[in-house]
Amino acid sequence: MSNMQKSILKPEWKDIIRKNCHFYYDYNDSDRSWFEQILISFLRDTEFFGHRITITDEIKITIGGWAVRMLMKLKSGSFYYSHVKVVKVYPGHDLKSGALGEMENGIFYCQICLAWDDVKKSISNHEMGSNTVLHEFAHALDQMDRAMNGVPAMLLRECEIKQWKTVFTPDYILNNSKGKAIWDYLGLSRWKEYDPGNSSCVDLPEMFSVATEKYFEDAERLNRVAPEMYEQMNILYKQDTLSSVQSPVYFDRFLDVFEKIWDFFKKLKIG
Repeated sequence: MSNMQKSILKPEWKDIIRKNCHFYYDYNDSDRSWFEQILISFLRDTEFFGHRITITDEIKITIGGWAVRMLMKLKSGSFYYSHVKVVKVYPGHDLKSGALGEMENGIFYCQICLAWDDVKKSISNHEMGSNTVLHEFAHALDQMDRAMNGVPAMLLRECEIKQWKTVFTPDYILNNSKGKAIWDYLGLSRWKEYDPGNSSCVDLPEMFSVATEKYFEDAERLNRVAPEMYEQMNILYKQDTLSSVQSPVYFDRFLDVFEKIWDFFKKLKIG
């Protein structure tokens, strides 16, 4: 039985994933099944709201797919996004500012804001090593304990948190011979100017979110520029993305293309 036949997703949803989620090709059958389960759960529990843009299946499946990628080796699946109640999508590259986390009637919830053209740019140029969906959902993981501080404490054991804080700290940048190179690689000047004498110049939440982007989309370079940071990302996400980069699964990509061609000719024959 083929992967497509075993899938619990609608065929048109599967096509969107194939088109917009390149990492899906690297999953084996078991991983694909788990991915689909988490995705369906996430879409069921999360509301998508469009500002001057119509929310389509492509928007929901694409954003959901990239968000779920981060959870693949975390046992509780979409639970880690249970506080993400709303994903707001804007047209173009324009994004309205707004609070990521809010309290309503004493209940904490998180909202994600994304510009659709930025999302599409990220997935079409993934070799650049950045992705706006990964970035914003990393902030959501950071904020599970209601503290935006660059420490996803709810996903780490106490001993792991201690080690985490030796890397995700201003000292790792400012008192490191490679610190400026790491700063430039992560592009941290987008938030604050580099100032070796001022620890407050290091925005730890942004440092974590960008490191997440690099871990999933630029693993080789992250490991080369900041190996300690790659190690912490690996402890957190448990996906060993460096190995997946070094051993891509090209056969599965060929198989998926073959299945689509085969289905096309079967439809012609039936018609």
